[in-house]
Amino acid sequence: MKDRYLIESAPAGGGRPVLHTYRYAVAGDEVLPRAELIVFDAVTGTAAPSKGEPVLMHYSSPLKYGNAWWAEDAAYSLENSRDMRTLRPRRLDPVTGEVTTPVEESGPTRVEARQHAGNPPIVKVIPQGVLWYSQRDGWGHLYLYGGADPVRLTSGEWSVQHILHADDRHVYVTVTGLVPQDPYLQQVCRVALARRRAEAAGRDPALAGPDQGGRLRGVRRRVRRRPGHARLPPAHRREQGLRPAHRPRCRTPDARPPRLRHPPPLGLPGPPSHGRRPAGGLPARPHPLQPRSRLRKRMKLLVLGGTHHVGRAVVESALARGDEVTTLNRGISRPPAPGVRALVADRTDPAAMAAALDGGAWDAVIDTWYLAPRVVRDSARLLADRTRHYVYVSTRGVYSWPWAAGDDESAALVDGDPGSEDGSDYAAAKRGGELAVLESFGERALLARAGMILGPYENVGRMPWWLRRLEKGGRVLAPGPGDTPLQYLDVRDMADWLVRSAERGLGGGYIVTGRPDDVTVEELLTTALEVTGSTAELVWASYDLLAGEDLALGRELSAYMPDGSRPVGIHDADTSAVFEAGLTVRSLRDTLADTWAWLQAEGDPPPHPLGTDPANWHDSAAEQRLLARL
Repeated sequence: MKDRYLIESAPAGGGRPVLHTYRYAVAGDEVLPRAELIVFDAVTGTAAPSKGEPVLMHYSSPLKYGNAWWAEDAAYSLENSRDMRTLRPRRLDPVTGEVTTPVEESGPTRVEARQHAGNPPIVKVIPQGVLWYSQRDGWGHLYLYGGADPVRLTSGEWSVQHILHADDRHVYVTVTGLVPQDPYLQQVCRVALARRRAEAAGRDPALAGPDQGGRLRGVRRRVRRRPGHARLPPAHRREQGLRPAHRPRCRTPDARPPRLRHPPPLGLPGPPSHGRRPAGGLPARPHPLQPRSRLRKRMKLLVLGGTHHVGRAVVESALARGDEVTTLNRGISRPPAPGVRALVADRTDPAAMAAALDGGAWDAVIDTWYLAPRVVRDSARLLADRTRHYVYVSTRGVYSWPWAAGDDESAALVDGDPGSEDGSDYAAAKRGGELAVLESFGERALLARAGMILGPYENVGRMPWWLRRLEKGGRVLAPGPGDTPLQYLDVRDMADWLVRSAERGLGGGYIVTGRPDDVTVEELLTTALEVTGSTAELVWASYDLLAGEDLALGRELSAYMPDGSRPVGIHDADTSAVFEAGLTVRSLRDTLADTWAWLQAEGDPPPHPLGTDPANWHDSAAEQRLLARL
């Protein structure tokens, strides 16, 4: 290889263009060129250089063969060691420049992330982790790195060629080698990401496909063929005991290609056979080159409520997807959003509900009711025969107290009465609502047991109060210690998950909140300072100091127990199930910045009857007395 020439068309010092040259690396070179990765923000005009070591350039820039790319909220690049026996992806944070390594693989020979030189790497970053291609067993298969141990997704004497698309349950790939008589036949296959059902059934989760071991049906998609290779017509193949070429089969249960007449569009599952929806549902995001009408049918969604907090976020999420949205409420709080069909009725009146819903049918209903369970039971009974799926927004409070650290969905539940007219006990009322839904919908019901919900439209008095308090500036009392962990979820992330889950018919009970230990009280309040642009000073006070002045700051965040101890079980729930079911989350900064923007645009919301708004109980005079001592 000879020298490489690059022209700097606009030198930093001005003047005419400058010609640069450097030599390609060759065997025996003592020093190899290296590349520094820099993320440029085209909007702000800022640059974030990598704080990691520069990457080796064996042939050319990492950008040339797809070895550097953007995924989610960070830049990624692939780096080989000099002997090519170690390969690792590196994650570059575009804000801080910090570099981390989520995966690293070493082998006795060359380690590659692709089938053929020049092809894009078979690596994809998804919310569940990193999809990683490896030839460690002599074939080319996918592994998921997202937890303590990698999960093998595919296996067998065949190879993955490309990753086409990944949604919240499946990965769509092209593979070769499934048909021994035609190893160059390339097929589109669907690989399951879900593991919990397989583990519960005692199966190897790495080999658990959508049908828990069903045989494969292939898609004919020929992309390469050996020169002079002749293919037998179907009649001759049958004479020789071979299967027809358009119906190859494989006994390997770790991938399931859709049964199609023609290959699907890039990244899309094909039309369901025999009128059934494919087991994995449809991709969460449409392919930009395909018209909406070819991607997914508009879901008909009924939202019971839909004007405040979670209900409002659900309506906006469904409208953004292009779904057909109907709301039912009293028509008092807010006018319906544009594009929504609004039904007006008092939910406590069964006759009014029946009249409003008369003749209507929907694919799914999402219900946020929190008072008397009898109201939920009446709604579920009315909709049982005209709605495919029922989503009930419940609470983590339905789990019996005290909660243990790391509790998951298997924890004990409180008692509830689906016919009760009493909504004073929040936990019992929500549990009664769950039982009411299960009576009519059974496995067609999703029970979303929410934790602490933040974000725009919040009307329970957490972040709106803090953002307004910080806006005033000065010295602001803060509940210490600042390293107390919090577990929360943005209301829009919850709404997106509810709508997607309703579409694909997800059932069962899920703890729906963020990951534990993702954020602390100090990070929450410091970020709130930044998004408001406030010059306020946070003055941290321990529980004992706060209690001495009868101040309960931190109660609204469940930052401490009634006795002043750190909370156990409140902010450290096991949420692996909901993330495996497709929940994705945005950054804390996005949540607080959008909450602040909403407050600036619409003003403070009316208080919720069950809210924890400190404005109702915080003593400003006591705060000033304590601040004077600190």
